[in-house]
Order: sequence, then C-alpha cells, then structure tokens
Amino acid sequence: MKKLTKGDQTKEHLYRCALALFRDKGYDGVTVDAIVQRAHVAKGTFYIYFKSKSDIITELLKSYDSYYLALENQLQPSMGVEEKFDAIITGSCRFTQEEIGRECIQVVYKALLKGNDRLDALDLERALYGIFRALVVEGIAQGHYAKATDPDHFTRLLLRCIRGTYFEWCIQTKGFDLTEETLGLTRAFRKAYWVQPGPKED
Repeated sequence: MKKLTKGDQTKEHLYRCALALFRDKGYDGVTVDAIVQRAHVAKGTFYIYFKSKSDIITELLKSYDSYYLALENQLQPSMGVEEKFDAIITGSCRFTQEEIGRECIQVVYKALLKGNDRLDALDLERALYGIFRALVVEGIAQGHYAKATDPDHFTRLLLRCIRGTYFEWCIQTKGFDLTEETLGLTRAFRKAYWVQPGPKED
C-alpha cells in the first residue's frame, strides 16, 4: 500500500472534518472557516487542497471508487455472481450509512440536479459501473443470464435501481433500511434476467 505523504494526510484530515460537519450541521450550514477551525489548520491550507467547499463532495465520489475497488478485490473466486452482486451492494450501503451519511448523499443529489458536471455520478468510467458490467458478463458466460443480454443496458438499469433507492432513503426519516431495501429491489431486478442456474461445477 502506498504510504501517505504529509500533504495526503492533511487533505484526508480536512476531508474527514468537512464530512463530519456536513453530517452534523448540513452542507449549507458549514463554511470553509468552520472546516479549518475543526481541522486546526490555516484557511490557506484548505485552498492548497480544495478550490471550494464543493470539492469535498467531488472527493467523496472518488472515495466511493476506491472503496468499490477494494470490495472487488475481496471477492472470492468461489462466490457465485449473485453472491458477488450482494456483497458489493451490501458494502456500498454500509459505506454510505456509516462513512458518508445521509446529509452528504443529499448534497450529491442536489448538485446533480443543478447540472454540476464535476459531480457526474452517472459517468460510465466510474468503478462501480465497470465492476457490475464485469459481473453481468460473467453471469452470461456461466449461463445465468441470456446470451442476448446487453451488459451495458443491464448495468445502467441496475445502477438506476440503486440510485432510486438511495434517493428514497434521502427523503425518508424513519423505518427505511437502506441495505434491506436496496438488496430487495436489485435482487428482484436481477431475477428478471435470471434464466437458469448455470452449469454445475465439479
């Protein structure tokens, strides 16, 4: 693992302090002054690493990509396609709830609704898209999904299911289990494409 430089550590510290404040006070209720005060650094230091407060959210999306790639590396070859999908989705929900928080996800959605290209969560080059697409291709090769299945179309629809459930979580206040709801919807979606159990392994 690459060793973090002092600058990397400072940037990560500012990022963590900003997210904590966003969760406590809401994005609009937090200023750069509040972030640097919590981080115990000079205001000029903040602008070495971030051009503005919104850059924290851009960094948040990058952290998702890193997390997804780490999750992918933890998948075992013995796991089935559906099990791998569930592991990635469950991990995403855990990361979202425990590390990111509802308030920060609400900020991402607001930014996307405003058309902020720098926060393009729909980018086809993002890590999760590539991971899911590879799993669809694996499922087709194993005979679980029909050969005519379009991996890109499947992946886009699956991600739409996840984003829709996350949006619902953002506007709910009580009784909405993000992991349970996301797994339920994505399993139902995948089941619609499931054609046979696939070849048995020796």
